[in-house]
Amino acid sequence: MTEVDWALVRADYERRDFTLAQIEANYGITRHDINKRRQVEGWTPRRDTVATRQQIMTRVYRILDRQTRKMDAALEKGSDMYSMNDLASVTRTLEKLISLSKAETRRKNNPPESPLMEALRKKLADRIEQINRG
Repeated sequence: MTEVDWALVRADYERRDFTLAQIEANYGITRHDINKRRQVEGWTPRRDTVATRQQIMTRVYRILDRQTRKMDAALEKGSDMYSMNDLASVTRTLEKLISLSKAETRRKNNPPESPLMEALRKKLADRIEQINRG
Protein backbone atom coordinates (compact mmCIF):
# COMPACT_ATOMS: atom_id res chain seq x y z
CA MET A 1 0.00 0.00 0.00
CA THR A 2 1.33 3.45 -0.93
CA GLU A 3 1.85 6.21 1.59
CA VAL A 4 -0.91 8.84 1.68
CA ASP A 5 0.15 12.46 1.16
CA TRP A 6 -1.93 13.97 3.95
CA ALA A 7 -0.96 17.53 3.01
CA LEU A 8 -2.72 17.01 -0.34
CA VAL A 9 -5.69 15.36 1.35
CA ARG A 10 -5.97 18.29 3.75
CA ALA A 11 -5.75 20.82 0.92
CA ASP A 12 -8.51 19.05 -1.03
CA TYR A 13 -10.61 18.72 2.12
CA GLU A 14 -10.34 22.37 3.13
CA ARG A 15 -10.65 23.75 -0.41
CA ARG A 16 -13.93 21.85 -0.89
CA ASP A 17 -13.31 21.25 -4.60
CA PHE A 18 -14.14 17.58 -4.08
CA THR A 19 -16.76 15.71 -2.09
CA LEU A 20 -15.60 13.49 0.75
CA ALA A 21 -16.43 10.46 -1.38
CA GLN A 22 -14.19 11.78 -4.16
CA ILE A 23 -11.34 12.42 -1.70
CA GLU A 24 -11.73 8.90 -0.32
CA ALA A 25 -11.59 7.42 -3.82
CA ASN A 26 -8.69 9.64 -4.98
CA TYR A 27 -6.43 8.73 -2.06
CA GLY A 28 -7.72 5.25 -1.19
CA ILE A 29 -8.66 6.24 2.35
CA THR A 30 -11.82 6.07 4.44
CA ARG A 31 -13.96 8.79 5.96
CA HIS A 32 -12.81 7.54 9.35
CA ASP A 33 -9.18 8.14 8.32
CA ILE A 34 -10.03 11.68 7.21
CA ASN A 35 -11.96 12.50 10.39
CA LYS A 36 -9.23 11.12 12.63
CA ARG A 37 -6.55 13.17 10.85
CA ARG A 38 -8.80 16.26 10.83
CA GLN A 39 -9.28 16.10 14.59
CA VAL A 40 -5.62 15.40 15.41
CA GLU A 41 -4.24 18.12 13.12
CA GLY A 42 -7.03 20.68 13.61
CA TRP A 43 -8.11 21.04 9.99
CA THR A 44 -10.58 23.77 9.13
CA PRO A 45 -14.02 22.16 9.22
CA ARG A 46 -15.66 22.11 5.81
CA ARG A 47 -18.82 23.73 7.12
CA ASP A 48 -16.81 26.73 8.41
CA THR A 49 -14.99 27.26 5.13
CA VAL A 50 -16.44 30.11 3.11
CA ALA A 51 -16.94 29.00 -0.45
CA THR A 52 -16.07 31.30 -3.32
CA ARG A 53 -18.69 32.30 -5.85
CA GLN A 54 -17.06 30.02 -8.41
CA GLN A 55 -17.14 27.05 -6.02
CA ILE A 56 -20.83 27.65 -5.35
CA MET A 57 -21.59 27.91 -9.07
CA THR A 58 -19.67 24.69 -9.72
CA ARG A 59 -21.59 22.86 -7.01
CA VAL A 60 -24.95 24.14 -8.27
CA TYR A 61 -24.08 23.09 -11.84
CA ARG A 62 -23.10 19.65 -10.47
CA ILE A 63 -26.42 19.35 -8.63
CA LEU A 64 -28.35 20.49 -11.71
CA ASP A 65 -26.48 17.95 -13.85
CA ARG A 66 -27.25 15.17 -11.35
CA GLN A 67 -30.93 16.15 -11.28
CA THR A 68 -31.10 16.24 -15.07
CA ARG A 69 -29.47 12.80 -15.34
CA LYS A 70 -32.00 11.37 -12.88
CA MET A 71 -34.85 12.84 -14.90
CA ASP A 72 -33.39 11.42 -18.13
CA ALA A 73 -33.00 7.97 -16.59
CA ALA A 74 -36.56 8.01 -15.24
CA LEU A 75 -37.98 9.12 -18.59
CA GLU A 76 -36.03 6.42 -20.45
CA LYS A 77 -37.58 3.81 -18.16
CA GLY A 78 -41.02 5.17 -18.98
CA SER A 79 -41.54 6.74 -15.58
CA ASP A 80 -43.73 9.80 -15.35
CA MET A 81 -42.66 10.69 -11.81
CA TYR A 82 -41.30 14.02 -13.03
CA SER A 83 -43.87 16.62 -13.96
CA MET A 84 -43.70 19.65 -16.20
CA ASN A 85 -43.18 21.70 -13.03
CA ASP A 86 -39.98 19.77 -12.32
CA LEU A 87 -38.72 20.38 -15.83
CA ALA A 88 -39.67 24.07 -15.62
CA SER A 89 -37.80 24.33 -12.32
CA VAL A 90 -34.65 22.82 -13.82
CA THR A 91 -34.94 25.15 -16.81
CA ARG A 92 -35.35 28.24 -14.59
CA THR A 93 -32.35 27.19 -12.52
CA LEU A 94 -30.23 26.76 -15.63
CA GLU A 95 -31.36 30.14 -17.02
CA LYS A 96 -30.49 31.82 -13.72
CA LEU A 97 -27.05 30.19 -13.64
CA ILE A 98 -26.34 31.34 -17.19
CA SER A 99 -27.48 34.85 -16.29
CA LEU A 100 -25.27 34.91 -13.18
CA SER A 101 -22.32 33.61 -15.16
CA LYS A 102 -22.75 36.33 -17.80
CA ALA A 103 -23.05 39.01 -15.10
CA GLU A 104 -19.86 37.72 -13.45
CA THR A 105 -18.02 37.85 -16.77
CA ARG A 106 -19.21 41.43 -17.38
CA ARG A 107 -18.14 42.41 -13.88
CA LYS A 108 -14.69 40.93 -14.37
CA ASN A 109 -14.25 42.58 -17.77
CA ASN A 110 -15.52 45.97 -16.55
CA PRO A 111 -14.23 46.40 -13.00
CA PRO A 112 -15.36 49.51 -11.12
CA GLU A 113 -13.07 52.49 -11.40
CA SER A 114 -10.67 53.17 -8.62
CA PRO A 115 -11.05 56.47 -6.71
CA LEU A 116 -7.81 57.62 -8.31
CA MET A 117 -9.18 57.06 -11.82
CA GLU A 118 -12.44 58.79 -10.93
CA ALA A 119 -10.51 61.81 -9.62
CA LEU A 120 -8.36 61.91 -12.76
CA ARG A 121 -11.43 61.66 -15.00
CA LYS A 122 -13.12 64.53 -13.10
CA LYS A 123 -9.95 66.64 -13.28
CA LEU A 124 -9.73 66.11 -17.05
CA ALA A 125 -13.42 66.93 -17.52
CA ASP A 126 -12.98 70.15 -15.49
CA ARG A 127 -9.92 71.11 -17.56
CA ILE A 128 -11.74 70.49 -20.85
CA GLU A 129 -14.64 72.60 -19.59
CA GLN A 130 -12.23 75.43 -18.71
CA ILE A 131 -10.65 75.26 -22.19
CA ASN A 132 -14.08 75.34 -23.85
CA ARG A 133 -15.04 78.46 -21.84
CA GLY A 134 -11.94 80.19 -23.11
